[in-house]
Amino acid sequence: MNINIGLCGLGNMGKKHKSTIEKNQLCSLTSIFDPGIEEHSNWDKFSSSLSELDGVIIACPSEYHVEVCKKVLAINPRVKVLLEKPISDSIETAIELIPWQKNILVGQVERFNPAVIAMRNEWVRGNTGNVFSVQTRRYSYPNRPLKQENADVSTDLLVHDVDAIKYIFDMKLEKVSHVSRSITPGFTELVNLHLTDSKNTYITCCSNWVTPKSLRDMTILCEQGMYVLDYVDQSLGLYTTSNGQQVRKKIYFSPERKFPLDGELQHFLDMIVDDVLPTCSVGDAIDTLKLLMEK
Repeated sequence: MNINIGLCGLGNMGKKHKSTIEKNQLCSLTSIFDPGIEEHSNWDKFSSSLSELDGVIIACPSEYHVEVCKKVLAINPRVKVLLEKPISDSIETAIELIPWQKNILVGQVERFNPAVIAMRNEWVRGNTGNVFSVQTRRYSYPNRPLKQENADVSTDLLVHDVDAIKYIFDMKLEKVSHVSRSITPGFTELVNLHLTDSKNTYITCCSNWVTPKSLRDMTILCEQGMYVLDYVDQSLGLYTTSNGQQVRKKIYFSPERKFPLDGELQHFLDMIVDDVLPTCSVGDAIDTLKLLMEK
């Protein structure tokens, strides 16, 4: 079976999606729209192809996510949509997509990181015991030039970790506090978010665009010990003590780095072929957006 995919947006993430589609033997990229690229700037041509498409990936700037998504689904209500994160630049517009929940997968790609999957498996199997605290760091080196359509590190980076925590532990999160810092006028480059849940778990998520070293990790303190998850190395270790000595147990590591976008695309194809429900729904994404945006 050959699955026909369309792509809206050929920016940084759009190019990554294009490459991922092209190396997958189950699908073909048959239609592209990007108003900034002359070759692909004809919306009428793209929209006329929608009736023949099985899925559409929307990777345009987030302020246009909902508008483009609604246009696509109005033309072809049966088509499945992979909508890049964040779902929108506002909670109000994101809510407009609720009627199409079964059609839309929101692209929270860390859900397909093998280290995240391994940590979720530890929790599901009951290996963690009670979880006392979760701390995440997602630091990036200076991202210049900053782009006005991507002005807040919360919806660019922090969104990954909040979603990952919800996914791993099936947590319903509440905001305790939110501290942000602007270095460049009009941009928010540092954010610290304090969250909790019904069990009073202490959760802190920190992100910035200003560190000279890139970090992507999560530390989980629980009854079993301390788990350390590295998103980049795709590793998960458990630290405990024995006879007063630190012991590290390897939970997950593979010398061959896997590409989470491959897993995300495969899940999207499963939605198209087998009508499976999206792992990150519109409702999930709206809940995360509220934690990031509501004061």
